[in-house]
Amino acid sequence: MSETHELGLARFLTQRHAARWRTVGARHDDLSHFTSRLDLARSERLGGQAADDGAVVARLVAEGAPARCVVFSQDIGWGVERELREAVEELAWTANGGFASCIAGRLALYVEEFHASVVLLRR
Repeated sequence: MSETHELGLARFLTQRHAARWRTVGARHDDLSHFTSRLDLARSERLGGQAADDGAVVARLVAEGAPARCVVFSQDIGWGVERELREAVEELAWTANGGFASCIAGRLALYVEEFHASVVLLRR
Protein backbone atom coordinates (compact mmCIF):
# COMPACT_ATOMS: atom_id res chain seq x y z
CA MET A 1 0.00 0.00 0.00
CA SER A 2 2.76 2.51 0.84
CA GLU A 3 4.39 1.97 -2.58
CA THR A 4 1.15 3.03 -4.28
CA HIS A 5 1.05 6.17 -2.12
CA GLU A 6 4.75 6.89 -2.76
CA LEU A 7 4.31 6.69 -6.54
CA GLY A 8 1.10 8.71 -6.29
CA LEU A 9 3.02 11.64 -4.79
CA ALA A 10 4.78 12.10 -8.14
CA ARG A 11 1.47 13.28 -9.60
CA PHE A 12 1.79 16.53 -7.64
CA LEU A 13 5.20 17.46 -9.05
CA THR A 14 6.24 19.30 -12.16
CA GLN A 15 6.72 16.92 -15.07
CA ARG A 16 10.53 17.03 -14.86
CA HIS A 17 10.64 16.28 -11.14
CA ALA A 18 7.94 13.60 -11.37
CA ALA A 19 10.11 11.62 -13.79
CA ARG A 20 13.05 11.72 -11.36
CA TRP A 21 10.79 10.74 -8.44
CA ARG A 22 9.52 7.68 -10.31
CA THR A 23 13.00 6.74 -11.56
CA VAL A 24 15.20 7.03 -8.48
CA GLY A 25 12.49 6.87 -5.85
CA ALA A 26 11.61 9.48 -3.31
CA ARG A 27 13.85 7.98 -0.64
CA HIS A 28 16.89 8.92 -2.67
CA ASP A 29 15.67 12.37 -3.60
CA ASP A 30 16.35 15.46 -1.53
CA LEU A 31 13.05 16.45 0.08
CA SER A 32 14.29 19.82 1.30
CA HIS A 33 12.79 22.84 -0.40
CA PHE A 34 10.34 20.55 -2.15
CA THR A 35 7.81 23.34 -2.64
CA SER A 36 9.83 24.62 -5.62
CA ARG A 37 9.13 21.32 -7.38
CA LEU A 38 5.36 21.32 -6.88
CA ASP A 39 2.94 21.84 -9.72
CA LEU A 40 1.43 25.02 -8.28
CA ALA A 41 -1.81 24.54 -10.16
CA ARG A 42 -2.39 21.48 -7.97
CA SER A 43 -1.34 22.89 -4.63
CA GLU A 44 -2.53 25.37 -2.04
CA ARG A 45 -0.40 26.82 0.70
CA LEU A 46 -2.19 26.54 4.05
CA GLY A 47 0.40 28.51 5.99
CA GLY A 48 3.70 28.05 7.73
CA GLN A 49 4.63 27.75 11.37
CA ALA A 50 1.39 29.44 12.38
CA ALA A 51 -0.77 26.84 10.60
CA ASP A 52 -3.22 25.32 13.07
CA ASP A 53 -3.06 21.50 13.07
CA GLY A 54 -6.79 21.20 13.76
CA ALA A 55 -7.64 23.48 10.83
CA VAL A 56 -5.31 21.49 8.55
CA VAL A 57 -6.99 18.21 9.57
CA ALA A 58 -10.44 19.75 9.05
CA ARG A 59 -9.44 20.93 5.59
CA LEU A 60 -8.11 17.48 4.63
CA VAL A 61 -11.34 15.85 5.85
CA ALA A 62 -13.39 18.39 3.86
CA GLU A 63 -11.36 17.39 0.78
CA GLY A 64 -12.26 13.73 1.37
CA ALA A 65 -9.36 12.41 3.44
CA PRO A 66 -10.02 9.09 5.19
CA ALA A 67 -9.28 8.51 8.88
CA ARG A 68 -5.83 7.04 8.11
CA CYS A 69 -3.03 8.14 5.80
CA VAL A 70 0.48 7.08 4.85
CA VAL A 71 3.40 9.22 6.06
CA PHE A 72 6.72 9.66 4.27
CA SER A 73 9.33 11.41 6.41
CA GLN A 74 12.97 10.91 7.23
CA ASP A 75 12.13 11.54 10.89
CA ILE A 76 8.89 9.57 11.27
CA GLY A 77 9.38 6.73 8.81
CA TRP A 78 8.82 5.87 5.18
CA GLY A 79 5.42 4.49 4.25
CA VAL A 80 4.15 4.43 7.84
CA GLU A 81 0.37 4.34 8.28
CA ARG A 82 -1.04 6.79 10.85
CA GLU A 83 -4.33 8.26 12.00
CA LEU A 84 -4.85 11.51 10.08
CA ARG A 85 -4.64 13.81 13.11
CA GLU A 86 -1.56 12.01 14.42
CA ALA A 87 0.17 12.33 11.03
CA VAL A 88 -0.48 16.08 10.81
CA GLU A 89 0.71 16.65 14.38
CA GLU A 90 3.87 14.56 13.91
CA LEU A 91 4.76 16.34 10.66
CA ALA A 92 4.31 19.70 12.40
CA TRP A 93 7.03 18.77 14.90
CA THR A 94 9.55 17.11 12.61
CA ALA A 95 12.69 18.97 11.57
CA ASN A 96 12.84 17.46 8.08
CA GLY A 97 9.17 17.70 7.13
CA GLY A 98 7.52 15.14 4.90
CA PHE A 99 4.26 14.03 3.34
CA ALA A 100 0.97 12.57 4.48
CA SER A 101 -0.64 10.80 1.52
CA CYS A 102 -4.38 10.61 2.13
CA ILE A 103 -5.72 9.35 -1.22
CA ALA A 104 -2.94 7.95 -3.43
CA GLY A 105 -2.22 10.39 -6.24
CA ARG A 106 -5.24 12.56 -5.41
CA LEU A 107 -4.87 14.15 -1.97
CA ALA A 108 -1.81 14.73 0.19
CA LEU A 109 -0.22 17.15 2.59
CA TYR A 110 3.35 18.39 2.34
CA VAL A 111 5.08 19.97 5.33
CA GLU A 112 8.38 21.65 4.50
CA GLU A 113 11.34 21.26 6.84
CA PHE A 114 11.02 23.17 10.11
CA HIS A 115 7.33 23.70 9.27
CA ALA A 116 8.23 26.59 6.93
CA SER A 117 5.31 25.75 4.60
CA VAL A 118 2.23 23.58 4.89
CA VAL A 119 0.86 22.75 1.45
CA LEU A 120 -2.33 20.93 0.46
CA LEU A 121 -1.83 18.81 -2.67
CA ARG A 122 -4.83 17.69 -4.69
CA ARG A 123 -5.77 16.54 -8.17
